[in-house]
Amino acid sequence: MAESKNFHTPERNHRERLITAYGLWLFLGVFGAHRFYLGRIQTGLLMALVGPFFLAFGLFFYLLPGLNISPLLVISPFLLWLISDAIRLPKWLAEQK
Repeated sequence: MAESKNFHTPERNHRERLITAYGLWLFLGVFGAHRFYLGRIQTGLLMALVGPFFLAFGLFFYLLPGLNISPLLVISPFLLWLISDAIRLPKWLAEQK
């Protein structure tokens, strides 16, 4: 009977951690979960505080259309921050080695 070899090579471990980081970014990025996962605690806390604030303001401007301010305009700085995080995730993970 052949033995099942389930080795976690460094490359596989790196890939799995990157997938986990992107999953956290996608589903909990507003709260900075991906930053906490990668050890960036201070900026994770900042993102956890600022993210809901931007979302609340975006919702506020969405519910009050008479103000003629686009909710997308209100949350765009935070969206840019999230997108830049997605681009930098592989670099941050490589720095942890």
